[in-house]
Amino acid sequence: MRMIYVDDSGDETRSLLSALVIPDRLWASYLKGWLTFRRQLFRDHAVPAAYELHAQDWLSKSPEPLLLPDGSTSTPDILRHARVARRERALRYEKALKVISTFAEARLFTVYRDGTDKFGLYAELLGWLDEYLRIEGEYGMVVLDGLDQGLHYRAKHRELQIGTRRIIEDPMECSSHGSQLIQMVDLCVHAAFRHVRDSPSDTPQMKNLYPSILGKVAEPVGGSGIAHIRNWS
Repeated sequence: MRMIYVDDSGDETRSLLSALVIPDRLWASYLKGWLTFRRQLFRDHAVPAAYELHAQDWLSKSPEPLLLPDGSTSTPDILRHARVARRERALRYEKALKVISTFAEARLFTVYRDGTDKFGLYAELLGWLDEYLRIEGEYGMVVLDGLDQGLHYRAKHRELQIGTRRIIEDPMECSSHGSQLIQMVDLCVHAAFRHVRDSPSDTPQMKNLYPSILGKVAEPVGGSGIAHIRNWS
């Protein structure tokens, strides 16, 4: 069985989806490796594992502060609006991607297309995942970030052929705040977005984090695509 964690990224001109596929027998091992990184982040910068690592917010000028048990907030130095803090957050983001790249038996799938049709793009991602699982002789279950309002994602699952499909059940819905695995794939899909967007405001290093680091676990693609990102435009 493979656990498949899916999150999205994009802007007003393009949509991306990434799926991080993990063998169930290695789920605990990979999570422990990730939590080692989170403990280091806490030791060095007082950011606990309960703090959601959301790439867009983490790399912004002013990330969300820590929410304390009494309802007040705290802003450790790494979360402050300061150039040195932003550089450190970028370094920790890169370190997080490197941790994910060590998950040797994990696979990362990313698709993108111009426009904002995420449901159509999700259907393409499901098709790619289903084909991969069939080749591997495995079954998989999707864990989706957020709520499937309108049941559009569920509908795409039900379009799969029941006699041959390898993705079982409808997608499970999970808040990224409560899932370290969803947070991992959020960091991955944001790196893919930076690579596809190719903005002059990003450094060359930031643009190339996806192929240079995550290429170790990214599923290669043929035909049209950017590095290990499948273009469904």
